[in-house]
Amino acid sequence: MTDKRNATIQKIGVLTSGGDAQGMNAAARVAIRLGLDRGHVMLAVRNGFSGLMRGDIHEIG
Repeated sequence: MTDKRNATIQKIGVLTSGGDAQGMNAAARVAIRLGLDRGHVMLAVRNGFSGLMRGDIHEIG
């Protein structure tokens, strides 16, 4: 039986609040690496929520 979560490539955006937060860089890095390892397209949203609203989104390779 095939796991449907792994059968579909998804686009996943990583967004943080933009401020300093202890451990956030490591958490974002792990999320991105896991997504890439599983074949998903990973997106970075720059400048927090305002960047999301402006469309400041870039694919991470």
